[in-house]
Amino acid sequence: MIGLVGYMAKEYAVMFPRLDGGLNTWELDYRLDANESPEMKNLWWRNGVLCSRDGQVYASEAELGKGWSAYESLYYDHAFFHIGDKLYAADAADPNQLDPKELAGGIPENRGTWFRYGDKLYYKNRGGYFCIRYEDGEFDCSGVEAYTPIILINTEPTSAAGDEYQGENRLSGQKTVWYSTVAGVKEYKLPVQNVDSVDQVIVDEAALTEGEGYTVDLISGTVIFATEPTHHEPVRVNTVRITYTKENKEAYDSIMDCGCAAVYGGDQNVCVVLGGCSAQPNAYFWCGSHVIVDPGYFPMAQYNLAGDAQDAITGFGRQQNMLVIFKERSIGRVALSTQEMASGRVLLTMNYTAINAAIGCDLPGTIQLVENNLVFANTRNGVCIVRDSSAAYENNVTPISRKVDNGLLPLLRRAETVCSHDDGERYWVAADGEVYCWDYTLGGYSDPVWFYFNNIHAVDFLTADNTTMHLDAAGRVTLMKRVFSDYD
Repeated sequence: MIGLVGYMAKEYAVMFPRLDGGLNTWELDYRLDANESPEMKNLWWRNGVLCSRDGQVYASEAELGKGWSAYESLYYDHAFFHIGDKLYAADAADPNQLDPKELAGGIPENRGTWFRYGDKLYYKNRGGYFCIRYEDGEFDCSGVEAYTPIILINTEPTSAAGDEYQGENRLSGQKTVWYSTVAGVKEYKLPVQNVDSVDQVIVDEAALTEGEGYTVDLISGTVIFATEPTHHEPVRVNTVRITYTKENKEAYDSIMDCGCAAVYGGDQNVCVVLGGCSAQPNAYFWCGSHVIVDPGYFPMAQYNLAGDAQDAITGFGRQQNMLVIFKERSIGRVALSTQEMASGRVLLTMNYTAINAAIGCDLPGTIQLVENNLVFANTRNGVCIVRDSSAAYENNVTPISRKVDNGLLPLLRRAETVCSHDDGERYWVAADGEVYCWDYTLGGYSDPVWFYFNNIHAVDFLTADNTTMHLDAAGRVTLMKRVFSDYD
């Protein structure tokens, strides 16, 4: 009988790196942390493990035209796109299947900015300014209607001298003057000569017809009544109201040529702010007055200049209670305040203060608010974060993409379109089918964790039902999904 000898098995402890440090192509291989890799593609850290990124499936495979931009979220459960020279809406109840329907045509073909104001959705690009509203289960899209300001009240008809009330609107040459009658006077002077048209005349709440109730001399700027307007006793003021048009093309173009927009106004978000016009590259304009706040009303006096005219405004962002203004080579910010004029009017003011004079944003499609800090990219410094909107220190803007800059910077410099996305865990910057992704849940700005993806041909991103989607250059819409291949 053979005896068995007892045997004690050895135990081995094997430690696996977490591999959650992402891609690092800046450091030499032997200097990398144990959880970093010098080469990594289409992988990310998810649910505690390094795994394949989400795959892609078409939500809309129709090639509708050149894709320009997409609204970043949903408006009344619909996604919105600028494709070709049209705006489209698509029911996103099922993000897996979108069927974009045309809302409006004749849209200028350049990338613009979407924003919500009140209960409406707006789209502003160079040469276009559009409003989308939802009523009775349907969407309606039209050009923004310009507000007609009442520029003078208590006006004396023979001299056109009155009290200033609302500033002239850059967006429209139309304006109204309210007169108080003077006994024996039938000829009412307008504040200017060589007007384009007299559009409406109202006396004692009744509209008159040209040729019957009055005649017009456009050159001298006068309205001659067939019958003297009633002079009431006791005196009633502002009983004659004349609306006329005198176009100001430069003022109109200063608004319509703006390509970037933001909604701002302290804690109330009362103003639409526009910038980026070619005639005044450093000018920004804001809507509203002490009487009315309307996204179709940009008073002549409500504008300011952001630093050097050679350094153009490229975009806006909100941080804390400040509006941050991005320029090609610098960054500044404004805060809303009020100023009372000698006439008693109150102006909404936004004065500019520089934040950083050395770092700017020449890629406005990359601006995102990430965990209450603005993140953006440029072709010189890569991806940067605005740590503080204070003007006290120049180090309040910090580059954060050094680990991947030797791949990212050449990509940003050669790409035709660069866009970005924040999915709630990661900041994506996409160009020419490639994506660099900062997972800010794994590493903050001081030690960021980056991943690299390819075959993602996005020109803009949106989120529907907590799912990342993107629009491509052919006008197709893609859904990112937990599948292990692209478009199969």
